[in-house]
Amino acid sequence: MNVSYNAETTPTLLNTIHEVSNEPIIVAKKGWNYTITAESQKPFFLWWEALTFIYALGVIGLSLRFFIQMRTVRDFIWYQRHVTRYRENYYLVNTQGLLPTFSFFNFLFWDDSQKLTPSERKQILEHEKVHIRQRHSFDILAMEILKVIFWFNPFMYLYKNLFEEVHEYEADRKVVRQNDQQEYTKLLVRLVFSKMGFQ
Repeated sequence: MNVSYNAETTPTLLNTIHEVSNEPIIVAKKGWNYTITAESQKPFFLWWEALTFIYALGVIGLSLRFFIQMRTVRDFIWYQRHVTRYRENYYLVNTQGLLPTFSFFNFLFWDDSQKLTPSERKQILEHEKVHIRQRHSFDILAMEILKVIFWFNPFMYLYKNLFEEVHEYEADRKVVRQNDQQEYTKLLVRLVFSKMGFQ
């Protein structure tokens, strides 16, 4: 900052003037004329402001996506309430092929369009009931919230996938203990291939 003045004696100290533009600023005090020229100008965007904006944009976008997903599940339960009934410690919701078989808290969504034998149906139900009893939905929900907050960290997505795999292995282990391992394995393979469009 350049300061020029004209006077007969040493000037008195003035209050600090912040740099706002490159235009000269003229200040007068008791006969003193000061011309202050700013040498630099504050950039329009600082790097940390840009990073903060990008982070906030990611949080808002993923929060909106998470809200829509929760709303979709809630609306589906609400609209299908006439085919929902309570069994043991869970609510069974028939999806009529609109959603796959999965569990969410105490709700077991059952794709009743699948052609399964009574034994296969029992095994899949047992698998989903393990998820309900072990409260795996709380873990998944916590991971989704952490993913919203730490969306920029690629390890969050890897960790979430590994977490879900551990849940699946735990449920499979408990089902295999009560059923024939080879029969259950064939069922899993058949379900995976049917999702891929293979018979």
